[in-house]
Amino acid sequence: MKTTLFIFLFFLINLPSFAGCLLPNQDRIEILLWNVKEDRGIQNMPVQLADSEADFFLFQEASAYAINTLRDHLPGRETLTIHNGRTYGVGTLSRTEPCEAYTVEVDDEPVMPKIDKGIVVQIFKLKDGRKLKMINVHLPLFILSMSYGEGGYKKGLRALEKEVKSHQGPLILAGDFNGWTPNRTSYLIPEFVQKTGLSEVEFEADSSNRASWLKLDRVFYRGVQPVYVQTRTELDVSDHYMREIEFQF
Repeated sequence: MKTTLFIFLFFLINLPSFAGCLLPNQDRIEILLWNVKEDRGIQNMPVQLADSEADFFLFQEASAYAINTLRDHLPGRETLTIHNGRTYGVGTLSRTEPCEAYTVEVDDEPVMPKIDKGIVVQIFKLKDGRKLKMINVHLPLFILSMSYGEGGYKKGLRALEKEVKSHQGPLILAGDFNGWTPNRTSYLIPEFVQKTGLSEVEFEADSSNRASWLKLDRVFYRGVQPVYVQTRTELDVSDHYMREIEFQF
């Protein structure tokens, strides 16, 4: 009896605690999405970034050093999860410590040796007991047709599909999808959406910005509702616009 009780208490004590990963007692969260162009967006520290009230910062082409510099300016943003085996990578900065965090590899392109492509996943607990999965992604821009075709891009979408289907609760998927080829825009991404059943946040296209015109930056969701969307077109320190989206549970 004593042995059984000891074993039970041992496992109880060593169970992971989810108290720290509970999102604040609120029904809305705000995310800031930005490809910062090899750290330039963060290094320039525009007021739109330095004064942001976002709960989550989802960056592409960022270094851990730059994001930590931003964290020093934004008290209360505690947890950084980054996929970065090169100079710049995919990083998520959040107010709340996640229950679980990990990264997933996707194919990189040889023509961009400094920029790491990948997927960053964080999972949080909501006040109603459900769990929110936050996915930040940067998919390949170029895949050399003579060696890969679209194989590397499809591999990235399959990894995202796996992440979506393995989670039953609310989910936000955002990042630089680099869906600029006709095959990606007309077939691969629509097929991904059809398979996952996700809805997409709509941004107004701006023909003066290549990333906006080509719809490279995309936000998909499930189990939450976007209630506010803003594009910071006044910022020119990156070739991508900063996006701010507020979601309601």
